Amino acid sequence: MEETLLFKVTRDADSAVDEDRDDDFIEAIQEILSARLSSFPVRMICTGNSPTILSYLKTGMDLTEAEIYQVPPPIDFSTLNELVNSEGLDRLRYPVWEHYWPVDFPSDTPLWDTLDCTDLLLHVPYQKYDPVIRFINDAADDPSVLAIKITLYRTSGDSPIIRTLERAARSGKHVTVFVELKARFDEERNISWAYRLEKAGVIVVYGIAKIKVHAKLLLVVRRKAGGISRYVYLSTGNFNDKTARLYVDMSLFTTNEDITNDATLFSI
Repeated sequence: MEETLLFKVTRDADSAVDEDRDDDFIEAIQEILSARLSSFPVRMICTGNSPTILSYLKTGMDLTEAEIYQVPPPIDFSTLNELVNSEGLDRLRYPVWEHYWPVDFPSDTPLWDTLDCTDLLLHVPYQKYDPVIRFINDAADDPSVLAIKITLYRTSGDSPIIRTLERAARSGKHVTVFVELKARFDEERNISWAYRLEKAGVIVVYGIAKIKVHAKLLLVVRRKAGGISRYVYLSTGNFNDKTARLYVDMSLFTTNEDITNDATLFSI
C-alpha cells in the first residue's frame, strides 16, 4: 500500500551566542547561524493520512507525540504568495489601501523649519512612510548637516535607508549606525548591511554585549545660524519601508531638548 505525507520540520533556533568573544563577535554569530541548519527538531507539522511514514519520521527525529501537529493541507501557506500576486486576479483582491500624506508635514520642503517650531507625529500605515525616507534623504543631502546617527534592528531587503546612509558617508558626513546583530532570524542580513556600510565609510557599532537593542532612533545634528540644532526621530516600528505599508506604528519627529539630550547620550 502506497502512502504519502506532507510535512514541515521546525528546528531549534534558541542557541545563545557567546557574547564574551569581543574580537570575533561576528564570527560567533555566524557559527550560530550555521548550527541552526543542523539543530535538533522541536516540531513537525504534517498531514495525517500516512501512519507508516509518520512513525518512521517520529522515530528518526526523536519527536514526542506532543511535538507532532497533524493538520489538513496546505501546511505552508507561504507557498501561495506567488499565486496571490499573480496578474489578472485584481477582481479577487481587496482595493489597494491609499496611504495618505500627513497634512501636518510640508509636502515639498525639508522638515527643519517645521520641527524648529513644533513636533510632528506620523501614524503608519494609514499615513505614508515617505516623510521618514525623505527626512533621511534631506539629512544626507543638506550641506549643513554634520552628523547622522541611527539604530537598525530590522530593515527591508533593498533598503533605501541603507543607500542613503552610504551616500551621506561618502559625501563626508559623520554617519554612525548601530546594527543589532542579535535580531532573531535577521542576523545574516544585518551582518551583510554592516559590512556594506563600513565599506562606504560609516562607523558601525555591532551591538552591546548581553543586551539586545530594540530602539528605533535617528539623530541628526545640523548647523544653523544660531548654532547647532539636533533633530530626533523615534518610532515603535523598524526602519523598514516594506512593513510600514502593513504594520501599525507611531513615529515622533522632535527637537525637544530633553529627548535630544537623551538621544545624544544614547548615541555616544
